[in-house]
Amino acid sequence: ITKWQDKAPWRRYDHEVVGWLSKKLLPIPVNINTVNGLFDSSIQTSEEMDEWLKSVQIPCKNPDACEDAEEMAKSRVGKDLFDMVFKT
Repeated sequence: ITKWQDKAPWRRYDHEVVGWLSKKLLPIPVNINTVNGLFDSSIQTSEEMDEWLKSVQIPCKNPDACEDAEEMAKSRVGKDLFDMVFKT
């Protein structure tokens, strides 16, 4: 790397994977920008994201273990986000 430093300066590159969700091109895996784009919200911090998630999460019927992957996903991201991202 040091051999080329003076000849070819580094340029920052950020890779972002996106996907079509509800007719919008949004980041995948889901993050704050995805939720803001899908739900027209204005979440800015991880604390706000945690609050939003807590407000939409659906607890598993059995508190010791979820019955299947869908129930587990809904217990983490809620029904609407699950339907938009995983049930397409």
